[in-house]
Amino acid sequence: MSEKDINILDMIHYLESRYGKDKSAYKPNPKSGALGPYQLKRGAWEDIQRVFPDKWKGLKFEEALIDDNLAREAASDYLKVISMHFRNFNIPITTASLLAGYKAGMGTVVKGEGMNEEGIKYLEDARNEFGYFE
Repeated sequence: MSEKDINILDMIHYLESRYGKDKSAYKPNPKSGALGPYQLKRGAWEDIQRVFPDKWKGLKFEEALIDDNLAREAASDYLKVISMHFRNFNIPITTASLLAGYKAGMGTVVKGEGMNEEGIKYLEDARNEFGYFE
């Protein structure tokens, strides 16, 4: 499978909620506060609203992220936010860097702090499920 064949949103959807089958994803994660089938955190939601204010105006975190279609669109927009941020710091935009930014946070990747065990497992799970990617 080449990187072009991999849909990052589908990868995230699988990794975060097993394509929405894990119904606990529809309640705020007690550890991180993440919500929805793509497990977006409040800070990510605020970044999305800041970058795309007209698109997300009036929608609340809890409302948007429990709706599967809106959550997918929000996750897509968050990947755009991550990409823009990485470009500002000359970080290569690859499947691995986007997944790392999504899971560990953009700042962690930019600072080169590395990922914790949970983040490393996240990338390993993605590779095991979807095959090789850069």
